[in-house]
Amino acid sequence: MNRKVILCCRSINILRNLSTNAKSDIANASYCANNVQKYDNENFLCSLLIKKGRREALAIKAFNVEIARVPTVVSDQKISLMRLKFWEDSIVQLFDKNLQSQNLPEHPVIRELELVLNATKLTKRYFDRLINARKIQNLNFISTKQMENYAEESVSSVHYLLLESFNCRNVNADHAASHLGKAQGITNMLRSIYNRGRSQYLPIPQEILMQHGVSQERFFRSKPNDKGVEDVVFDIATLAHQHLEKSLALMSQVPKESKVLFLPAVTTRRYLERLRKVNFNLRDKSLGIRDNLLPLALYWNNFKGLK
Repeated sequence: MNRKVILCCRSINILRNLSTNAKSDIANASYCANNVQKYDNENFLCSLLIKKGRREALAIKAFNVEIARVPTVVSDQKISLMRLKFWEDSIVQLFDKNLQSQNLPEHPVIRELELVLNATKLTKRYFDRLINARKIQNLNFISTKQMENYAEESVSSVHYLLLESFNCRNVNADHAASHLGKAQGITNMLRSIYNRGRSQYLPIPQEILMQHGVSQERFFRSKPNDKGVEDVVFDIATLAHQHLEKSLALMSQVPKESKVLFLPAVTTRRYLERLRKVNFNLRDKSLGIRDNLLPLALYWNNFKGLK
């Protein structure tokens, strides 16, 4: 065969491979974006305002969505732990250069994370913390400290990874991310109580329930204007608000290009304000209605800077 023909054939094959890889990359990125939009819409809206690094941010958030959904879609604890083990092993493989070539799972999120890790340096410990947090089946906290620690592990870790994806190595940004994660995590736990329906656990610290003389059964069966239950919710919402304020107080010391990563503060603040307006009644139907003004609020806060 003529040498020119051979070279031409090789070139065509290379182009075909590049085309296939490009299509695969686009499909993986779309999968991540669609999953975040479907299961974590508020954080998806925050991501839309990220100009540089949006794809990396969506990959990290998509990973969090995948593992966060495991305990909610699988009732059998053994199967749940098996699924989490899949993600645990995949993370080990992604961070070990010697293992990456050994049949890395063809999962869109894993493939996106592979691209992210090739482009920037992320800390494996934060991925491990996210996975280990989802292994906890019983969220019956004894103290508020335990609840804060869980929020730190399950939410703040996401913010640390996002900062790293922006190559933001800043102590004040880390402190702000820690407080934002706690505020967001605690607020999410409040939001999940009645959305999830009756379950085997109530993510309200026993010390707060005992302080107001409210049992778990009374909390689940709470009726309108039950002051004891509302006082419990008030205390938890106040704790979330305190962490939110601490996070926002540090914004002036956070690098300007990284402030967009803290937009979830807007969604948390708006929900806490809605909760205050209904006198901390978690059963109020208005809390379940989508915040249609949220996109505008996010855009405005991003434009003027978080405060």
